[in-house]
Amino acid sequence: MPKPFDLDAYLGRINYAGPHTPTYDTVAGILKAHIASIPFESFDVLLGRPIRLDPEGLHAKIIAARRGGYCFEHASLMYAALEAIGFAPVRHSSRVVIFEPRHESVRQHMFLTAVIDDVTYVIDPGFGPFACPLPIPIDGTPVPTGAPTHRLLRDGNDWVLQITRDGEQIQGWISTME
Repeated sequence: MPKPFDLDAYLGRINYAGPHTPTYDTVAGILKAHIASIPFESFDVLLGRPIRLDPEGLHAKIIAARRGGYCFEHASLMYAALEAIGFAPVRHSSRVVIFEPRHESVRQHMFLTAVIDDVTYVIDPGFGPFACPLPIPIDGTPVPTGAPTHRLLRDGNDWVLQITRDGEQIQGWISTME
């Protein structure tokens, strides 16, 4: 029988001491702490090692061994934490389009959404240097992280993550959020 998710160990790993209630401030604090504490790394993928997305495997690698992970590991770990707090997160896949054309990209990225006070937010802890440290509302409102740097835009049936870096707007990922 699998062990229950160890929320206290996860929150200790990311140095989060804030509230444990399903509110925007909680998820924003956890996301910011997660991004600041757990690096993006893809060593296991590059070395052909199996990736475990179950809570026990994630605990062993990221919490106990204090390693980082790639997007599926980050999102799966945050999913377990948010669910333990009382959120109802949803997993989504997307096509990363920063480095390759949209028509050539495959669904290789995972992020989450959660509804908080009737607003749906994207929570994306595993997008490496392009990650937004705050939940992104899906209504197109920019996230004010010092300056509006991330926003979601509708493009037909797709949602596009638009990132502003050094005054230039780039597309990060595209998802139908199915």
